[in-house]
Amino acid sequence: MIERIKIHIQAIDIEIRKLIDSDPNFKQTLLLLMSVPGIGFILASHLLVITRHSLNPREIAAYLGICPYEHQSGSSVNKKATSRHYGPAAIRKLLYLAACSVRTHRKEFRQYFMRKTAEGKPGKLVLNNIQNKLIRIACAVLRTQKPFIPNYVSVRPALLNRA
Repeated sequence: MIERIKIHIQAIDIEIRKLIDSDPNFKQTLLLLMSVPGIGFILASHLLVITRHSLNPREIAAYLGICPYEHQSGSSVNKKATSRHYGPAAIRKLLYLAACSVRTHRKEFRQYFMRKTAEGKPGKLVLNNIQNKLIRIACAVLRTQKPFIPNYVSVRPALLNRA
């Protein structure tokens, strides 16, 4: 039974690749998404479908259920903001795994994770922040139609004055 399921999964992956290869625009978009660290073929395929509707990272995060919502009524106003976990679970899990991967293998994300946990933030909250960062990076890559540049430094004077 397990072998049959594996064969079906491979057949579906091959069919997805054929569909993406048949449209040059989809293929280019998929390659752009896969340039972002932590985003592989399956996550890029899911993001390809979701970003057809919007390139606003806040809307995408809200759709996926990974953005924190504050409690605004009743006696619960003192509770911490939490994610609602609505939306498609498959892509949420893939984003979580991508966040875990970049936390482990990318220096800047590892430093961010260590800094925030040292400040007393819970690890899951910081991973949720990393997921949101990945969505922001993916949307920026799609908006500019340029691949991810690992050591990019902004040359905007307004940003340089803040440092």
